[in-house]
Amino acid sequence: MARCGANRVDFLFGLPRNARLVSEITGELAAAKAQSRTTGRPARRFRIAMPPQKHRLIRR
Repeated sequence: MARCGANRVDFLFGLPRNARLVSEITGELAAAKAQSRTTGRPARRFRIAMPPQKHRLIRR
């Protein structure tokens, strides 16, 4: 975590799977499953999740 903070990288660790999350990343899950079937190895996909507009921090 310290290395991430020093390099201005934000990470989210241990996010449990839930219906809302799955609905947001349906495309990424399908692509990872297809790649895994093709290669026979685990596949990873990454997505930047932005909060809804009303929750964003506004700096002035």
